[in-house]
Amino acid sequence: MVARSTRRLTPAAWSEIADPDERLRTALAEPYEWAEPMLNKTLRDAPVVPAMAEPMELFAAALAFPIWRTLVRERGLTPTRRLS
Repeated sequence: MVARSTRRLTPAAWSEIADPDERLRTALAEPYEWAEPMLNKTLRDAPVVPAMAEPMELFAAALAFPIWRTLVRERGLTPTRRLS
């Protein structure tokens, strides 16, 4: 994983990484590393900040369908397994 001090956060910079596996790991990890502190604080504060309730509900709903679709259509999750 790329250290925070050397983060690039741009596809142009990632394309300079010769090893395709390292390029993929870097391109997937860097945005998450950038957003993680903000998301952690948002998730921490949402239950106690009334103005954040509706946006967080919408965010959760937006994530739920793509996750369900991936599990059912792409990973073959059956109705029986969905309940367990």
